[in-house]
Amino acid sequence: MVVPTYTGAINVVTKDPSDVFSGRVNLQAGEHGTQRAGITLEGPMGDTLGYRLTASTYDTDGMYNNAVNPGEKLGAQSTDDMALTVVFEPSSRLRIKARYHTWEDSDGPDASTGYDYRSGRHNCSPGGLVERWGAAHMVPWDFGADNVPVTTVCGKVPVPTAAEIGHDTGSARQLALLEMRTNESTFPIANGVRDVPDFQVPNGFGMEREAEEI
Repeated sequence: MVVPTYTGAINVVTKDPSDVFSGRVNLQAGEHGTQRAGITLEGPMGDTLGYRLTASTYDTDGMYNNAVNPGEKLGAQSTDDMALTVVFEPSSRLRIKARYHTWEDSDGPDASTGYDYRSGRHNCSPGGLVERWGAAHMVPWDFGADNVPVTTVCGKVPVPTAAEIGHDTGSARQLALLEMRTNESTFPIANGVRDVPDFQVPNGFGMEREAEEI
């Protein structure tokens, strides 16, 4: 049986500014320190120019407790966003539309858990063995790996308990890796030191991002 597939492109066209002045304010609050605020202003600037300005901010403290580092919340998010659209139409034969968009994200460590063979969650074993390697002290590899069964989760993936949701953000090893470089060109990872020129070394847990588009 042959199933046809379709491919193509999606063209997203932003809404034009209104030809009359208007504004809108949005304020929201919720659980886990969630706050959202936004404002939109739009209208004409003379007979040939129109604009729309939007700005918003969003913050939440996160809804999960870090089982690995007690007292810390996981899933915190913060986003500031601003966009400006301008339409210039001096005549019926000439129309120029421009849009500038910028935003900044500052998110904390995410909520995560492990589902490997040691978690006790695997309920299927299709057969076969895999070599399981592990780091030993400062040696890059611990030769003499154990053969463990290939297992997986079949059916509905179990929801992790609160005690299983955690992110290592406080151990001495993890903290020592932050902003760490060796000879300005290598970065230490779990199983040794790798040569990674111009690699941006992490200096925190979570995500920091600034972006803009025109």
